[in-house]
Amino acid sequence: GRRRMAEAEARGAGGAAVIDAFVLAYEAVGRLWRAATIRLAVHPHGTAGPLAAALAIARLRGDGAAAIRSLMNIAMTLGVASSRQALADGATVRNVYTGHSGRAAFEALMLRDAGFSGEQDAPASILGGIYGEAFDARAATDRLGAHWFVRQSYFKRFASGRYVHGAL
Repeated sequence: GRRRMAEAEARGAGGAAVIDAFVLAYEAVGRLWRAATIRLAVHPHGTAGPLAAALAIARLRGDGAAAIRSLMNIAMTLGVASSRQALADGATVRNVYTGHSGRAAFEALMLRDAGFSGEQDAPASILGGIYGEAFDARAATDRLGAHWFVRQSYFKRFASGRYVHGAL
């Protein structure tokens, strides 16, 4: 959102750098998400967002591999337990999840930079044990560089559940 754009502006990053950060963060989180057997009750808004936003900002900042791994282990734990039922109930609290994700990303960066640490492998722990029932790390890197999930993924076009987009 706006803060990521502000981060890019503060760093003098152009549009290509913003797109690069978005695509790489989307791909990384998409691969991690697909490597897990996520419980159907879990809604991805608010769960995957903090990590995705943090990774995009880290890319814009030019963070190295060790710093990014540390950030991932913190950001992964800052998601909210957002339920798919909120969608079915029409609960408007779900509209807060993406804003929360952006805020949590900056919080994760500040915590990391202040010396905080996360679990040793938070993506496997959170995706495989909290949001999901299993995690296969090899699946996250399968065909890495040859296959891009961002090219086949679903992007929301309307402010509603994807199930009604066809009717809209």
